[in-house]
Amino acid sequence: GGLDLEHFPGSMSDAPNAIETTQAVLSQSEFHGTLDKYVSSSIIDQSEAQLIRSYLSVQDTEGRVELLQTTGVSQTLLKFLSLHDPGTVKYVLALVDQALLIRPAIGSQFAHPKVFLNILNTHNLTSDNFIFWKASRVLSFLFGTLLGDNENVDELRQFLTILSNTSGQQEVYLFSLKGLLRKQWIRTLFKSLNGIDRLKALLSEKDLAVQTQYQIIFCVWLLSFDKENVRELVELIPRIVFIGRQTQKEKVLRISVAALRNLTVEPKNVEKMVESKLNKQLEIWNNRKWGDEDIKSDLEFLIVKTNHAIEEMSSYERYRSEVMSGELEWSPVHFSETFWRENVSRLGDDNFHLIRVLSELLSNPESKTLTKAVACYDIGEFVRLHPAGRKVVTDLGTKKIIMGLLYETGTDSEVQKQALLCTRKMMVSNWEMLGNSK
Repeated sequence: GGLDLEHFPGSMSDAPNAIETTQAVLSQSEFHGTLDKYVSSSIIDQSEAQLIRSYLSVQDTEGRVELLQTTGVSQTLLKFLSLHDPGTVKYVLALVDQALLIRPAIGSQFAHPKVFLNILNTHNLTSDNFIFWKASRVLSFLFGTLLGDNENVDELRQFLTILSNTSGQQEVYLFSLKGLLRKQWIRTLFKSLNGIDRLKALLSEKDLAVQTQYQIIFCVWLLSFDKENVRELVELIPRIVFIGRQTQKEKVLRISVAALRNLTVEPKNVEKMVESKLNKQLEIWNNRKWGDEDIKSDLEFLIVKTNHAIEEMSSYERYRSEVMSGELEWSPVHFSETFWRENVSRLGDDNFHLIRVLSELLSNPESKTLTKAVACYDIGEFVRLHPAGRKVVTDLGTKKIIMGLLYETGTDSEVQKQALLCTRKMMVSNWEMLGNSK
């Protein structure tokens, strides 16, 4: 079950909205006049000019493509693409794009990545999006679909570097990656160029457009087919779960669930999913009606995986995962005296990491009131039972945060009640220590 790579042919469509269409560029050009200029300055000869004129005189685009296959037109077009005149390059890129849309196999006549890389290196990409978009589109098509594995590695490395370093061209970058990362050897090269870190940074940005969310998670899905990437993608799980929870678009949810399914091959990732409260969300999604069988099969698979992981977790691991999720509730573990007595010493692990996380939840304005109330209770139990509890909460500044909650006028009454209880435990622990020393 689930999505596989065959679902997505290397589409040449999907253009960013703000860019002129190929049709618009072809209708505006004064290319015929430019041909005469190129002949008189010996850039091309008369026979090449005649060949291009007869090509352009064919109004039917299917007919044009036939001509491309039988004559030397493509060689002359490649010659134009290596010129520095942006108007010419733009027009010829539009012709190439038009041909590829009708018959992708014609791309083998343009399988010269150096020519298109040269365009990216010599033209001001920020001033003309069309040139950047079309040259990138042809390159991602050549590398991702037409050229064999491990061909033109240096050129591909250059292309990936240009893509990631050109500011303001995020859409083109992501669209190109969608075509490129379908190949395993390209995914390996992408990873070696710190591409995964770049995607992590992009996905962590707030207020991403739906299409951008979709494209980034699509790239994550492609990367998740390689075992060696799966561990590195663990940090993205909370964000993918969050986007899936918020989205109204089925295609975003579909690709999110497919990516999460692939990521389950690493047990640590499943723990991260439980930590992100994915299991609760899966139940909600599973009760919805889906038109897409893939989503259903992926959801069922994830439900089995996360439930199994929860069953395998000890009560401490479950507690830890609840704290790390950033959302606490009154689950039975909080009230279990046995749990606290058996595990209070483990709260000292990793330099009291969980106590630090609880403190952050208390001071974070985004935290829910229920989370704050439960965090106060847990810190109180830690202070009551850990020999160094009082000193730790004082040193970490947790005590100060709890006192603040106690006296802030806007504090929710349940949070205030738990903060008061916690404060009492901080005071009482002194007496217990005195009592125990007698």
